Amino acid sequence: MVNKMKKAYSLTSMAVLVAGVLFALAFLSCTKDPPSPVLNPPGKAFLTRFQTIQLTGSFKNWSLDVTSMSLVGDYVWEEKVSLTAGDIGFKFLIDGNGWADVFGKTNAEKTLAGPVERMGDVYGADLKATIPSSGVWVFRLYEDLLRYTITPSVSVTGAISGKLTFSHDGTAPFPKATLTAYKVTSQDTTTSAISESDTLTGDFALSGLSDGSYFVRIQAAAYRDTTIAGITVSGGGTTNIGTVALQRVAFVGGWQKLQLVGDFPQSNWTLAQSPYMALIADSTWSVTISLSASTIQFKFVPRGDGTWDPSYGTSSGQTGLTGPTSLVSGTGTHLTAAIPSTGNWKFVLHEKGYLGSSTQAWYEISPATVQVTEKGSAAGTSGADLRRARVPAKILERGKTR
Repeated sequence: MVNKMKKAYSLTSMAVLVAGVLFALAFLSCTKDPPSPVLNPPGKAFLTRFQTIQLTGSFKNWSLDVTSMSLVGDYVWEEKVSLTAGDIGFKFLIDGNGWADVFGKTNAEKTLAGPVERMGDVYGADLKATIPSSGVWVFRLYEDLLRYTITPSVSVTGAISGKLTFSHDGTAPFPKATLTAYKVTSQDTTTSAISESDTLTGDFALSGLSDGSYFVRIQAAAYRDTTIAGITVSGGGTTNIGTVALQRVAFVGGWQKLQLVGDFPQSNWTLAQSPYMALIADSTWSVTISLSASTIQFKFVPRGDGTWDPSYGTSSGQTGLTGPTSLVSGTGTHLTAAIPSTGNWKFVLHEKGYLGSSTQAWYEISPATVQVTEKGSAAGTSGADLRRARVPAKILERGKTR
């Protein structure tokens, strides 16, 4: 009897195992494999978000039955087309979805290089260009930049090259910059080439340029747009413009102004006399003041318009030289800290993103050795332009405890 039970149990276990395997195989058969990288030229893989990109337009009778463009670099598609001089309209079809998924542009200008928009079936949202001369022209779509270019094939070999440096990024990898070359003629200015800088070296090259005069616009996130003018390309050669130093724009914060307010002498809970903080990094503010050894109450008040709420304080009685803070309203929501010794103390507020959080604000108080200004400024820190504004003197005082 026992053997029979063991045999029945064994058969049941085997049936469950077989059923599980069959279910797994059925599930896997329904799961779509990730697309293989497109290989072009043979043996080399390029990055792309799409399986195919098709070029169609007035020169192809707007046919959907067209072959895919070639992937010639990371996120760069290319096709050569024989065209006659004149105006054309065109779009880029995505993954064989016809008009339902295309790169086009509403109110597009006639230009040989410009932006694209991913859209559905929008009638008339065609890209446009005027082809200056008959011949073979190269269409390129930069899917990561959302830009296209149309350049003459082969015969145009001129280029502009150089190197970028970044004031706040001294070692690789560097930020990626987008460079656009504009050709200047007696009639107008046209976009001629678009490229990106190398994030490992900072080098760049804008190719496929005919002889003439150009200026180059350089754009990189968090850095000031820079334009280099008076560049001449001649004889189909490469003009090296040397090293271009990009300067970072002002740091980005969630507020235009921020004050440190509290019961210490520089403030005495009075907004009109409380010191302003300086933006020293993205979403990070700082000010240094002189304090005696004592326990202080304080808040970080944004806006600088004479209003208290909301401000950075606590609703949970937060104390200490460092800790979380949040936007609160009303009295009795101040932070508290025990200053252990007399001297200069640096207050820092991180609006967000501190200690791995995307939303939690955080403050820090630490000893400092810089010269300080007692009222309305933040000596010893950067961001002087942000300290120029002052609260009007006629602001009414709102009580002595916050």
